[in-house]
Amino acid sequence: MRKAEPVTAGMTGPHAVTAPASRAPGMCTRALWVLTACAAAACASPGSGSRGQDPGASPDPAALPRPSASPDPAAVPRPSTSPDPAAVPGPGSRVFRDCPHCPEMAVIPAGRFVMGSPTWNAGPFDGDGPPRFVTIAYDFAIGVYEVTFDEWQACTDGGGCGGRVPPDHGWGRGRRPVTEVSWDDAHVYARWLSAETGETYRLPTEAEWEYAARAGTRTPRYWGDSEAEQCRHANGWDREYGGTPRGRQLREQFGLTTASCSDGQGEGTAPVGSYEPNAFGLYDVIGNLAEWTEDCWNANYADAPDDGGAWSPSGCERRVLRGGTWGYTTEMLRVDYRLPFQPGRRDNGLGFRVARVIRPPG
Repeated sequence: MRKAEPVTAGMTGPHAVTAPASRAPGMCTRALWVLTACAAAACASPGSGSRGQDPGASPDPAALPRPSASPDPAAVPRPSTSPDPAAVPGPGSRVFRDCPHCPEMAVIPAGRFVMGSPTWNAGPFDGDGPPRFVTIAYDFAIGVYEVTFDEWQACTDGGGCGGRVPPDHGWGRGRRPVTEVSWDDAHVYARWLSAETGETYRLPTEAEWEYAARAGTRTPRYWGDSEAEQCRHANGWDREYGGTPRGRQLREQFGLTTASCSDGQGEGTAPVGSYEPNAFGLYDVIGNLAEWTEDCWNANYADAPDDGGAWSPSGCERRVLRGGTWGYTTEMLRVDYRLPFQPGRRDNGLGFRVARVIRPPG
């Protein structure tokens, strides 16, 4: 099945948000899944589309690493397509579940990496830099997959998550990633999981997310620079959608690029684990659904924490999404692409994966 041809939803130009033509009347039409450019101000202005929730309701997760605001002034290393062996876990790396219905988690080792795009001041997006060193001096765990409908259902069956059953838009449930979940919803799930297991679950910080997504690489994508490899690794905007009249229009009008390959998925999400993982063994960190992180949105990385901590000042109105969705073009399917969104918003392009604190032995 092809990706549905979208229609514009009240916005025009390169920041336009579009929605599938087949959506039922009354459903949210400001769909995240095919934002056609970095919509920092246009798509996420405070106070719009919050569905009756308070965008300022921002619960703080437990045990987040303490931030530091001292960027490392050292020169940024030259990008490399080969993972840094020191940053990639060996064959004995631990993957675990804390309970039968808990997400599968991978332990990510402490390390140092360059966060941000090496071409941040030369490309179409200016929020992915300046690049700087970040040192994560602690091990942590992160979900091997995005949280699935099955895992969310375990929360509702267990009396958590407000009993809410998010819609699947006809794409399927089970092992597909749960969608239509806000940042606030993700926090509710993490709190339930923490109570269920006695461990500390939370959203990953933006730095933790990029460190885990890069898995030792320094290229825009963890498989390298090639858009032709996209369909082996990610559920994104492929040649089928690029061949539609709308796809051609976006390509010609805004210079956006569609992958020349086919990912075999069609419209909507794919079951988690359908594509090849990165070197840390994580699936779908690019494509499928945009993933919530803990951090408050800031326009760039100037004065950002350099120790893996979250950037979360009081009164935060927008949080950071990473990874892109199944309807994103090649330009946006990057490990360094970031987008602001209101924490109370729900959308068919939104999902998340959880992080977990690794307690010191003994």
